[in-house]
Amino acid sequence: MPKLEPSDLKPVTGMPQALDNQWRPRGAKEQASATAETPRDDLVREEFIRALIALESVVVNRASLVNASALRPYFDPGHPEREHLAALFRDKALIPFLSRENDALIDPDALGFSANAEQARAWNDFQRDAGDLPLLRLSWNDAENDQLLRERLGQAFHHRILVMSAPTDMSALAMALNLGEDAVDTLRRTLTQVAAACLAEYGNHGHYTQREFIYRKFVVEDDSPPPSRPH
Repeated sequence: MPKLEPSDLKPVTGMPQALDNQWRPRGAKEQASATAETPRDDLVREEFIRALIALESVVVNRASLVNASALRPYFDPGHPEREHLAALFRDKALIPFLSRENDALIDPDALGFSANAEQARAWNDFQRDAGDLPLLRLSWNDAENDQLLRERLGQAFHHRILVMSAPTDMSALAMALNLGEDAVDTLRRTLTQVAAACLAEYGNHGHYTQREFIYRKFVVEDDSPPPSRPH
């Protein structure tokens, strides 16, 4: 299997945000429930296809492979586009991103985030049938990779969350989020709570904040698995 690092990627490469558990298009709050799965999946597929058209290569996080329900039908042996999807992977138009793993097979019980076990099995079957797929890591030297994961992903995300709690202009941030001026104080309090929780998590456990922690504590209801999206 081709083992890639960032320097091997084509100039126009990206990772579509639409495959994230909590993504929804602006103004689509009515789709933020489990009962609206199909309409949301249609929108995700549109963004996914748009990314394939616009980019030379699309990087797909492992979490998306097991949680993005919009991708699930393509893994089924009977789907008419299954082989086309496999060809996109083989041609490096689609590239799975790994953190510390050496292959893209997924054990849902061994992941550090919520996963759809049935989709993980479907992905594993798809990957075996597809053959050698390109795999991307920050580095294939384990020690160097661990350092890069801490600096470029873990530390960077943790720092971004903390900085977000005290932006230069909270009113401008509220406007960018389509919130009214009357929501500025609530937004400030909420972002401060998020930052405080992240600092406490780091202080108590010594690791940087991950999206799973934020989703469970501040986004989904009752500590539900983020892929289910019950807000």
